[in-house]
Amino acid sequence: MRAAEDAQRRQRLSAARTDERHARRELEAAERAVQHAQERAEAAEAHAKEANERARTTAERLTQAKRAQAAARKAHTRAEGALAKAEDASS
Repeated sequence: MRAAEDAQRRQRLSAARTDERHARRELEAAERAVQHAQERAEAAEAHAKEANERARTTAERLTQAKRAQAAARKAHTRAEGALAKAEDASS
């Protein structure tokens, strides 16, 4: 009877060790998954910052282009007015 109890104890111990190994592997896999997700999040944040900077630069260029267009329209209007005056003066 003692041998049977020892055999059962060894079986339970072996099963517990197997369970511990499996749990450790699952924990390590979960830690790797968390690390990978963290790296992807950091990369996404860096990408978002770069995209934000590009958008800001584009908005600044658009503003400058609109100002230049308005200045060109004014100059064109003045030039048309000067041309009309010159034509009137020459006739």
